Amino acid sequence: MPDPTAPANRFAAGRVNYTGTMSERPRYYANDHSRDVLALEEHTIPIEDARYRTVAPSLQREGFALVAHTSAVKDFRDAAEARRTAVQREISRLRAAQQFTASTLHSHRHQRPDGARFR
Repeated sequence: MPDPTAPANRFAAGRVNYTGTMSERPRYYANDHSRDVLALEEHTIPIEDARYRTVAPSLQREGFALVAHTSAVKDFRDAAEARRTAVQREISRLRAAQQFTASTLHSHRHQRPDGARFR
């Protein structure tokens, strides 16, 4: 039976670049894109809101899992607050919930849709 709380459209379109057919070996220079030799082809792919799947994603099948969590961080734009939270405690909790043998929490500088950086 479908989830009555699920949004009508659980998919969004995303654009992803893949390397296209090339006659020479592709090259990518992280620090000097003027030297790149890449034929990129843009593809539109569906992105699913997997929270409403009948069967939840699993590490074994999809390679990721969704885990319900309430964060201790009140303001994710405050990097100092985010650092003060117990990152290792979160990793331990996730390992226990999913029986992980190894895990990593990544710290990324996020950017707002208007291009400005979060502090």
